[in-house]
Amino acid sequence: MNYFRIAVRSLWKNKGYTFLNIAGLAIGMACSFLAALWAYDELTYDQFHENYGTIYQVNRNSERDGRMIVIPNTPYPLAQALKQTYPEIANASRVDWDASRLLTAGEARIYQQVVFADPDFLTMFTFPLAEGTITTALADPRSIVLSQKTAVSLFGREDPMGKLIRFNNEIDVKVTGVLANVPTNSTLQFDCILPYSLHAVADEWYRTLTDNWGNNVVKTYIQLQPNVTAAQANAKLANFLTAKDPAVKQTLMIHAMADWRLRNKFDNGQIVGGLIEYVRIFSWVAGLVLLIACINFMNLATARSEKRAKEVGIRKAIGSSRTRLIFHFLGESTMLALLGFALAVLLVLLLLPWFNTLTDKTIVFPYTNLTYWLIGLSIALLTGVAAGLYPAFYLSSFQPVRMLKSAVQIGKNAGVPRQLLVGLQFSISILLIISVLVISRQLNYTKNRSVGYERNNLIMLEFSQELKQKEDVLRNELLTSGYVRSVSGTMAPITEIRNMNGVQYGGDKSAVLVTVSSDYDYLKTFGIRLKAGRGFSPDFATDSSAMLLNESAVKAMNLRKPLGEQVEHWGKTYHVIGVIDDVLMESPYDNVRPTGIFFDKEHRSFMNIRFREGVNIQEALAGTRKIVESLAPSSPFAYTFVDQEYAKKFASEERIGNLINAFALLTIFISCLGLFGLAAYTAERRTKEIGVRKVLGADLSSIVLMLSREYVYLVLAASFIASPVAWYFLHNWLQNYTYRIEIPWWIFIVSGLVALVVALLTVSFQSIKAALMNPVKSLRSE
Repeated sequence: MNYFRIAVRSLWKNKGYTFLNIAGLAIGMACSFLAALWAYDELTYDQFHENYGTIYQVNRNSERDGRMIVIPNTPYPLAQALKQTYPEIANASRVDWDASRLLTAGEARIYQQVVFADPDFLTMFTFPLAEGTITTALADPRSIVLSQKTAVSLFGREDPMGKLIRFNNEIDVKVTGVLANVPTNSTLQFDCILPYSLHAVADEWYRTLTDNWGNNVVKTYIQLQPNVTAAQANAKLANFLTAKDPAVKQTLMIHAMADWRLRNKFDNGQIVGGLIEYVRIFSWVAGLVLLIACINFMNLATARSEKRAKEVGIRKAIGSSRTRLIFHFLGESTMLALLGFALAVLLVLLLLPWFNTLTDKTIVFPYTNLTYWLIGLSIALLTGVAAGLYPAFYLSSFQPVRMLKSAVQIGKNAGVPRQLLVGLQFSISILLIISVLVISRQLNYTKNRSVGYERNNLIMLEFSQELKQKEDVLRNELLTSGYVRSVSGTMAPITEIRNMNGVQYGGDKSAVLVTVSSDYDYLKTFGIRLKAGRGFSPDFATDSSAMLLNESAVKAMNLRKPLGEQVEHWGKTYHVIGVIDDVLMESPYDNVRPTGIFFDKEHRSFMNIRFREGVNIQEALAGTRKIVESLAPSSPFAYTFVDQEYAKKFASEERIGNLINAFALLTIFISCLGLFGLAAYTAERRTKEIGVRKVLGADLSSIVLMLSREYVYLVLAASFIASPVAWYFLHNWLQNYTYRIEIPWWIFIVSGLVALVVALLTVSFQSIKAALMNPVKSLRSE
């Protein structure tokens, strides 16, 4: 208890040093703890599913130009055929993530995210039903399973079971189940589930797909038996499509649920990364922040301990043993580290709401997670012990007589370890500055990439059956409103790829194209540039079987004269009437896929509206709403701006980039805290030297330079160490992107200069303060 009181007095006596030490460690720990929570959330995505280790998505591998292209879309009958053929497959389901669809119950009308699935879906995936039975909930084609949130929105407090809902103003479905709201850390997100068999009931076209192996319109998920490995399943499934149709030169490959979130990027048929790259980068950044905080803590602790040599001498002179001194110093530094840990926990609690907003997550503090507490306390204890080792074992080894002499020297090279640690701190800081600059440039480079169409003044809305029935009237009223420039319907949003199918051409040739269904004014509405030929036009009766190809499709199909080429798709022959610019629909970090746009007035789910340049958008929206609701009063006017939808493609990268920016700034701040404390200690230790120099005529600038020179050398050395390391890791990271920047040389110079300026500003305050001190006061006896 006596040692505890002495430790508290010592820390209170040096309040500034104590604050710097605790604050630096607490901020570093808080950052690393938040990062750990974020990484844990990402790494545990989908693990709430009981069958997590046995669920897979079935993809197609298609060879083009000697390389394998992974395609997630699969044939309509694949799921049931696989289950019937292979006993290794326990469950299988077709799944179709549709856009939000209109649900109507009485006066309640809401748009919700819909998923169509087979009955096995609820058996495979763990989405527990609060009401209803898993085995029967999707058995009836005219049934629907609602999330609890959707059920409340439609029926309030009433029991929804057995009630009818009007789906998309087209067909009535009965509520056969209510499931708990989908967890936020689920890759599969939806508001309600409908049986896939409803498609065949509501749309005659789907009834033609029962035995159609060339129409890839669904995603297929399977659950393997517990004793079956992925390698065994891949070996058996690989040539399934070829067995069904020898003309299909594609293989099947399964993709484990454990990889859906983090490892969903493929190259030549192999997984090459995905979001896991950012998780690793962010984890490294968090680890480096914690390392800097711990180094900072140890530096300040050891620096201040050297002033306590006489205290140690007195203690030993009055009978204190070396063992007690060791425990005293270790206890004092450990107590300080534990205070830092306690403050870090408080900071995490305070910052967690802001952190969730920044990362778009709903992370909760792990109050009951014993591992979290053990790791945090272990870090604090290890840091405290490491910081106390120097004074505990080094200072306590001296003889009391020597330590009580006024001229005691701690050691000529005693500051070398601190210099090395400060150099390491700034090496990490410079590495992070370089990383921030490179990641920001890569993100901006991709953002500014040409997408092949005009995103501004463009909205898309659900093309309901009610609107389709009055399409000609709707189109005319919109075009004569004065707000609208053009209108076009499409099967899918221009920001998504929903269908990829095989086509035949040139007699015996085949290709896999992104297939887009559209109607007139497609090019005008989206502002797509025509490279050759023309677009769809009502002036040509033959356009009912016309199509367009993008430049990538022309290259992939090796067409020297694409205009007039005959292409067979979905059992119908189309003729190419135009070639367009490549349009970016999928990842902005990858090359544009070969795409075919087919004229089709039957299968369109979205209406795309281009407003005129210079119109007031709010007035244009109000006018459009009035027209739409007058023609389709039972369909709410729900629209999306295309530029906002496109911006979502960068959401993950932007969030992680912002996190890395924040952590890099905190790293520099923590380093500066430590540098500030060390500079204060250095200036204090050299007080008499500074006084003598001033008496002998040294001016302010020479004294400041003398005190700052050491840190300038350290930062320059850190820059030379950090630059090649940063280049190596960032160069490898950029290889994950097809569309990427080259790392410019000036980034390394700028990063070093930023670190140098920050260090000089931090040190200069203490240096100037010491240089301005009255030499008479400096030279007084101790």
